[in-house]
Amino acid sequence: MYQRIRKGLKLIGKDIHALLPAIAALAVYWTVTHLLFDRFCPMQILLGLPCPGCGMTRALGLVLTGHLAVAWKMQPPVYGWMVAGVVFGVQRYLVNREEFEPEEEIRDCIKSGKSKADVENRRSKQAKMWTWVLIVLLLWEIGLYLWRMIYGFPVSVEDPGWTLYEVVHAIFA
Repeated sequence: MYQRIRKGLKLIGKDIHALLPAIAALAVYWTVTHLLFDRFCPMQILLGLPCPGCGMTRALGLVLTGHLAVAWKMQPPVYGWMVAGVVFGVQRYLVNREEFEPEEEIRDCIKSGKSKADVENRRSKQAKMWTWVLIVLLLWEIGLYLWRMIYGFPVSVEDPGWTLYEVVHAIFA
């Protein structure tokens, strides 16, 4: 069990290392948008409208601090995304060890009596399953967004700050 956890932590490190350029770009984007607009959402910056995911980070923070009902009112899909994230993390870093090293994968296949085709078949099924999970979560987000477009957004979803038009108008006015 400790070896599995150690290998999972090693894979997390590899994943973070591979994502460093994206993490750096996101940090730069966050800094620039907060300095210029005091917002993060590009849709709110450009159009002044919340996007389907607006309030998701705040809802996650509310869940993690125990404010479950408030998080539900702000962004109900946060619970689906959290469950999917936990299941994905456990599956990737603790259960599936084929992603570590190709030689290790072949060795594990031989030890367990599985062929390479069995492993590829399982990976294909998992990829299809995760595709459907993401489709369902995105449809939930879009359905909620359409509902809110018709009946109004909660005030807590809208992000305070300025739009691009307001910033440009303030500079050149």
